[in-house]
Amino acid sequence: MSGIGKTTLAKVLYNNLSSQFEHRSFLPDIRETCARKGIECLQQKLIRNILRTPCDVSNVEEGIGVISSRFTSKKVLIVLDDVDDNTHLNALAGDSSWFEAGSMVIITTRNKGILEEATASPIYQLKELPSDQSLILFSRYAFRKDSPQSDYEVISGDVASTTGGLPLALKVI
Repeated sequence: MSGIGKTTLAKVLYNNLSSQFEHRSFLPDIRETCARKGIECLQQKLIRNILRTPCDVSNVEEGIGVISSRFTSKKVLIVLDDVDDNTHLNALAGDSSWFEAGSMVIITTRNKGILEEATASPIYQLKELPSDQSLILFSRYAFRKDSPQSDYEVISGDVASTTGGLPLALKVI
């Protein structure tokens, strides 16, 4: 589901964990980037971030070869954000044997089936905020406090319930 906070949570995890990993990469919006530029562009970025050297990849298989052979001695932290196709996941982090033990690959997706097919574990599924938490979050954005001003209680409650508990919608409104 879009707007529930997957990318935001992934960024927080990446920022909190990055000091534990010499080799790390955050690849945002994989779905859109692949549609515009192709998976090879993301493979090049991943390789550049982890190896700290530029690397031209002319096709997916070449990128897989570089990643699977040159990352094996590296403990990595990789975030793959908004993966919508297993072929993209396989081209960037196809197998745990590609990385040194202790590595961590975090994947965000709208499609739980991608994680299940990749046998990713553990899988965490974010849920919409309950109405009381939605109202608190909306109030923090709108009024900079945990509850709405008395003149705005009814309309704030309506807004919070209309957004369906999606944090991004609460922020944008």
